[in-house]
Amino acid sequence: MPLLRVENLTVCYRNKNEATLALHDFSCQVNAGEAVGIIGQSGAGKTTLALALLNLLGDRAVIESGSVFFRGRNLFKLSPHDWQSIRGKEIALIPQASQNAWNPVLTIGHQMAEHIENQLGIARSEAVRRAAAALHEVGLTETVLSSYPHQLSGGMRQRVAIATACVTEPACIIADECTNSLDAAHQNDVLQLLDNLSQTRKMAIIIISHDLTVIARLCRRIYVLYQGKLVETGPTEAILRFPTHPYTQKIIADTQYLCASLLAV
Repeated sequence: MPLLRVENLTVCYRNKNEATLALHDFSCQVNAGEAVGIIGQSGAGKTTLALALLNLLGDRAVIESGSVFFRGRNLFKLSPHDWQSIRGKEIALIPQASQNAWNPVLTIGHQMAEHIENQLGIARSEAVRRAAAALHEVGLTETVLSSYPHQLSGGMRQRVAIATACVTEPACIIADECTNSLDAAHQNDVLQLLDNLSQTRKMAIIIISHDLTVIARLCRRIYVLYQGKLVETGPTEAILRFPTHPYTQKIIADTQYLCASLLAV
């Protein structure tokens, strides 16, 4: 049984008398310890999918049809109380724009410890200890705990976001454009870090990105979204070698040299 399974998910955004289809009849599955990629241009429905998986869609969003199963449970039928044991603990999010994910007037340590306390119900002292250990795991020292978000570089903030997502040892992590604002060196570091964590902890990882090279470096399987619809899916190597949809063909042509180097590895 897949760890996570999405079946025929359709999501609309309603505004007064208008409705915009964001995701149409989308299906996918993720196995334990597997990394899969969701790729598409801006507006393709990628972030809508991520928010739907975490039950974080806003009031304007309407799930028209479909189901999401996690460990056999239909997430759309959970109560708010049940979600407290899933979101952030079993399924965690690494958001895009990590600089906006933190309260600027509170230290990193305060925010990480509070998150750990809320998720695991442990004492503050133990939460701080686990926060420090999580930072070490992503290559940062515990001195970061006393820093404010603006005092960290973009790469460091992204590492803190990864540490915060991983500290509760979730079964699945959703990384939404998690390398979007990073330079090439920091991007490589973050991807290597996610790969290492996936291998050592056997976590499932869903990489959501508009950048094919990011997904191809980490994921064994790719789902291609175009205008809210799933237009192509398959093993990464097969998609890179034999794309069938015009959008997939275009993004591979745009990154032909990088894709060729990935296939040669």
